[in-house]
Amino acid sequence: MGRQLILGLLLLVPAIAAVPAAQAQGVAELRIGLVNIDEAINTSQAGERSKKILQAAQTQKRGELQAQEQELKNLQEELQGNIMLSQEAKAQRTQELQTKQQQLRVAVQQAQRDLAEQERDLTNAMISELRTIVDLVAKEERLDFVLEQSAARVILYARVKFIDVTDKVIDRYNKIGAGS
Repeated sequence: MGRQLILGLLLLVPAIAAVPAAQAQGVAELRIGLVNIDEAINTSQAGERSKKILQAAQTQKRGELQAQEQELKNLQEELQGNIMLSQEAKAQRTQELQTKQQQLRVAVQQAQRDLAEQERDLTNAMISELRTIVDLVAKEERLDFVLEQSAARVILYARVKFIDVTDKVIDRYNKIGAGS
């Protein structure tokens, strides 16, 4: 992301620098849009659906892991509470308990990876869709550039005013999402 931001700024600097010359020749003022992609992802209907999907997946994984954890507790209690076990049986049960603990740790790590991958996939799909929406809104608003809000924070001064199109992007995204 940092490389893209720097590259975007490097491409933007000559365009902004050309604004005074273009205005001197009677060309209309440069129009630069601004969009907060994080806000669009988090507040759009698609973003809300994605959150619900992720919460459901997380709840399911949590239930599966809690069942394994309960099995471990039962084994541990059985091992500690059964003083009649032979040394050999105790060693076998201890080994079984350690194996199941390791399996639970692996299952927790896999669940975390699965959820992170699912979140990444959903986010990437929304970003792709949002790029299309930003393109449509930019054309409608006759914008020359559209910056992501974090990129605009790097610019300390600009003679031109940034036009925030975040709400328009979210509205359009919601309308298109409702139609599909």
